[in-house]
Amino acid sequence: MWPLRWVGAVFLVLATFANAAVSFDKLSQCDAITSLYSTLRLHASVPWPPCRPPHSEIERALQMRAGSPTDATLCFTRRSPSTFLNGFDCMSSEYKGAGSLVCFRDFRFDDVAEYKEHYNDRYAEKVAKYLDSAAKCPVSNGDSTIAPRTLLPPQLGLIARYAFGYVLSLGSGVKTDSYILHGVATLDPSISGDSKAIEFVSILVGGVTPAARKQTDATGESVGEYRLSIDDSSDYTEQMVRFIKRQSGLTSFVDARFFDIRKPLSELPDQDDTRFDDDSRNDASRKKLLFKWRNAIIEWLQDKDFDRVSDRKMKEATGNTIQQAQRNVLEHSPYAFRENQSALIGRPYIFTTSVPSCTENDDGAIIAMIMTMAPEKHVGDNFGSIAFVLIGVGECGHRYSSTRRFADRTETGVITSLKNSMEAK
Repeated sequence: MWPLRWVGAVFLVLATFANAAVSFDKLSQCDAITSLYSTLRLHASVPWPPCRPPHSEIERALQMRAGSPTDATLCFTRRSPSTFLNGFDCMSSEYKGAGSLVCFRDFRFDDVAEYKEHYNDRYAEKVAKYLDSAAKCPVSNGDSTIAPRTLLPPQLGLIARYAFGYVLSLGSGVKTDSYILHGVATLDPSISGDSKAIEFVSILVGGVTPAARKQTDATGESVGEYRLSIDDSSDYTEQMVRFIKRQSGLTSFVDARFFDIRKPLSELPDQDDTRFDDDSRNDASRKKLLFKWRNAIIEWLQDKDFDRVSDRKMKEATGNTIQQAQRNVLEHSPYAFRENQSALIGRPYIFTTSVPSCTENDDGAIIAMIMTMAPEKHVGDNFGSIAFVLIGVGECGHRYSSTRRFADRTETGVITSLKNSMEAK
């Protein structure tokens, strides 16, 4: 008969392979999180040497797709940075002054659908308790929430699509520059191997990051009855700049805002409320609100002399409809953004404007694009996302400072119009 300790060891090993069910314990590991936060705050540049070569198909795909940007370093760690991450493969990196750690392990693909389909009756209460427990960590400002898809670490966005997750702000004050994210993502099926999904933990500390730059907070701000997260995902804009250069040779300016809208769990109807249990009616109601908020942005743009581009004009100019042009852009984006195409609802809207001086004599152009992404089905607190992308080409791509100022003014107006619509009854 095997000694009991060997039986235990075998089952511990099995537990780290294709982990089933969601582990609601990572964000409440307060002491371990505090230690990681302190380490990354002091040593943003690869704090867990020495680095090792990639040893799995996932890591090899990450290395190949990430390339070697001059302003970032990627280091696969030889040891676990913390005991609560045992069983995870980890990589640390420094990007524009921000220290980050991303760890992941196999997750059972079928459990992704099971979680979403049974969120209301099996998981909503567990999630609420998990977030409440995490918010009590002294290293946090007490702000925790379900994470928007735009917080998926850019490294993982190269190989995976966000499924669901939870985020805890780190630091003090209303606004912080750091957070820890715990979630699940589905892998690009073109990556060889048996893995189809991963559970991940990501911590991002300081610097100019997608979570900190021009964003209220990783967990968002209260707007009326809702929670609004605003993300200017720099990895997306940099990919767009490279795509435009590769396809046309044009120097461009790209800025993007992703608005993720949720309702605090405490304000949702009880699980036995018949209005909440009727998924089809609930989904339709959330989409109706999402389109209302999107239309408020459209109306503001038109009031500010943005002209909408019709399908006919787009086809005359490019040979493609607006939706075809959108697909072409997404196909050359990182995997996470490419796969978000399936979440798009309604038509995309494209506008141009001749207000900035860089557009005079047709020397340049400013293009604005609005896309809406569906609320997550069966997840009652999620009300979907709106993407606003502003692109400058020609002189508007070269005159970075003046285009930046115009973009900032435009985005301030877009955000104000969105918030006013969300606050209106």
